[in-house]
This record gives sequence, C-alpha cells and structure tokens, in this order.
Amino acid sequence: MKNQLWQFWIDVGGTFTDCIACPPNPKSEFLQRHKLLSSAITPGLIEHVEGNVLYDHRRQQDPPAFWNGAQLRVLDCDGQLIFESPIAESQEASLQLESEFVLPAEYGSTGLRYEIHTPLEAPLIAIHYLLGVPLTDSLPPVSLRLGTTRGTNALLTRTGARTLFVTTAGFGDILHIGNQDRPELFTLNIQKPHPLFESTF
Repeated sequence: MKNQLWQFWIDVGGTFTDCIACPPNPKSEFLQRHKLLSSAITPGLIEHVEGNVLYDHRRQQDPPAFWNGAQLRVLDCDGQLIFESPIAESQEASLQLESEFVLPAEYGSTGLRYEIHTPLEAPLIAIHYLLGVPLTDSLPPVSLRLGTTRGTNALLTRTGARTLFVTTAGFGDILHIGNQDRPELFTLNIQKPHPLFESTF
C-alpha cells in the first residue's frame, strides 16, 4: 500500500535540529532536508531597509507568508534588544513589519542582526517549512519519527533538573554499588563519578 502521508524524521540536538522529509509516493530525488536552531530562533542580517520592509537574502528560500505573525527582534552588536515588531507579511527575501522601523540615532539601519521568534518548537517549524505551510496555518496529518539528545546532554553536563531515584526498599545503594565492570582491574583507589541523583527513597 502506498504511503499517503508525508514522512518526517527529526533529530533535536542541543544546538541544531535536523529534519529529513519524504513526500507521499516519492519518486527519485525525493528526500528534503532542513536544519535550524533547536532554540527555534531564526537569525538573520538586515541588508537593506525601505520604510517598514527589511531585506535579507537569507529569507529568499522561505515559503511565501511563512513568518507572518512571528516576532522580529533587532539586536545591537552586544546582543541587546533595540527594536521589535510583529511581522505583517513575509515574501521573497523581505519582511514587512507591522510597526514603523525606527532605531535610536546611534544605530544605522543596515548591518544589524535580527532574530525571528515564534511560539512553536523547532520540529514543528521544520515541518511547516518543508511543507511550505505558514506558521499560522494548521498542519495536515503527517508521519513523524522524533529523536533527541537533549536528555543525554543534560546527563553528561549535569545541567538538567534535580533528579530523584525511587527504588524498592533495601536497594537504595544499588547505583552506588554499580556492577562488576572494572576497566582498570588492579586499581586500588577507585574514583567513581558522583551520582546524578541527590536523594534515594
């Protein structure tokens, strides 16, 4: 039976999210790809300004009306916010703002960085992008396989939430004991890593 749905395989990493898509009933050269920041922030550079319309060639491949309703934030060289406005209309290489584009006198209008913010998570933005569906529109049914290394990253860097280990009474020290794996068989002073949990119940 032929697949009637778009298929998506998405890997959400600590920095980037990678998406591969396959259309229904594909032919040759069918896979499509998209890469974006896992923070779901889309960066850009203002190259030209006409009134309340910003131009950036990086937006040239974006689907029509894709960023409508998203929030554009202009940053100075230190990353500080100096202007923001909702996007009224996004077309080829241009973003028309709802508000008049006015910056403090000490800033030029071109060469500044901007960020596009939306309430959607990176995987949803990727699916919208590859389907050419504006972010304000609903997605059709799709087949999705989603994986992430965020949990592993949090464990390795110990930057995740506080962790509680719940086990059967009498087995509270099982993670301290570990197993019989001994990479250095004759080491007398074994240094074990600190456990990921703070308390055991």
